[in-house]
Amino acid sequence: MRLLLIVSALVAGAFAGLAGNSVYRGHKLISVTPLSDDHASLMRSLMTTTDLDFWTERVAVGEETVLRVLPNQTETVERILKTNNVEYKVILEDLQVAVDAEAEAQLRASRAAKGLEGAGIPTDRFLRYGEIYEYMLQLSKKYPELVTLESFGKTPENRDMYVVKISKANGKAKRAVLVDAGIHAREWIAPAVATYLLSQLVENKQNENLLDGLDWYIVPVLNPDGYEYTHTSQRLWRKNRSRKASSSCPGVDMNRNFGFHWMENGASSNPCAETFAGTEAFSEIESQNFRDYVLKENKDSRIKMYLTLHSYGWYILYPWGFTSALPSDEKELRSISVAANEAMKKSGSRGYTIGTSTNVLYAAAGGSDDWAKGVAKIEKSFTIELPGGGSYGFDIPASKIKVTAEQVFEGLKVFAQRAKTL
Repeated sequence: MRLLLIVSALVAGAFAGLAGNSVYRGHKLISVTPLSDDHASLMRSLMTTTDLDFWTERVAVGEETVLRVLPNQTETVERILKTNNVEYKVILEDLQVAVDAEAEAQLRASRAAKGLEGAGIPTDRFLRYGEIYEYMLQLSKKYPELVTLESFGKTPENRDMYVVKISKANGKAKRAVLVDAGIHAREWIAPAVATYLLSQLVENKQNENLLDGLDWYIVPVLNPDGYEYTHTSQRLWRKNRSRKASSSCPGVDMNRNFGFHWMENGASSNPCAETFAGTEAFSEIESQNFRDYVLKENKDSRIKMYLTLHSYGWYILYPWGFTSALPSDEKELRSISVAANEAMKKSGSRGYTIGTSTNVLYAAAGGSDDWAKGVAKIEKSFTIELPGGGSYGFDIPASKIKVTAEQVFEGLKVFAQRAKTL
């Protein structure tokens, strides 16, 4: 109990600090809807050749693209758009106002928290990494016959990277599903959904059938350093906190750092860019740790499905991200995605766009989903871009955590049932 109280105090203190800084003062959110192929090409070029922070994964004619523009970028960006006759509008004049509002809401929720005792995971706020660890530890102690908690390595800031293994068969089921979340630090809804999945698999007996013949490996936060940084310093930080390539522009986009067609498309060699892929494939400790753990656990090809949770955008994506060519099992990947999408829609969700990463969004080589299928030999690999919301997309209100997680869980159940047949 004392440890939980200490964690809660630290959480409250961190949010008080986050609400008090002004790192996003004067940052604008700009909305652009390309009306021609030339407009779309210009936006894609800006995405890959500059350090502008694009928040909309898809750039297409007739669809809104949202990007964050810093005060020292505003004049240049507006000049480029006007010169090319691209219409735009400012949808948020001062991003700091929205960040402050979210931090205050988090602060109020953390102060009112009663700890992690009892069944289920709190869904009234976004949990810090320490709280997520406490919940995983609690499950492993309460259900030792079912849950195993393991550290598979340390981060550069000396945080443990944890995986939870859930198994009714002592880890020896013929098939397994691997789930991760939080590879991009600011996508808070992804770890929230992953921890909800943990709760449902372990603490809700109605879901026992999802464990029959199927082991689960769940990594709720694959980028702990970055995730913590978004809670204490910069809410919209995307990358990890590595300083290998640059001390002035730290961080690597770990979803461009995996060693399968690394740097071929949709990644940047500029350390200041949001899609900086690192100095080489697997340059980052976190991606190395994950790689080594997955290859060790999948030596006998038990892991049949990989699900990586991101936000935001309502997409179900599958390989390939490095090319527009389709994988040989594209029809089956689409069939599974369609079934999961229908289940989520029946639970009240809006529909998800389905397809390969390159053809639905854009080319992005070095992603964990491509690597999982192409190198780790996990037969079915999917990226789920979860819903956004709030003032700027990544700040989906905490009041929406539960309904979002419940709707997504209906789709995850479909993925699990299909994994049993592979």
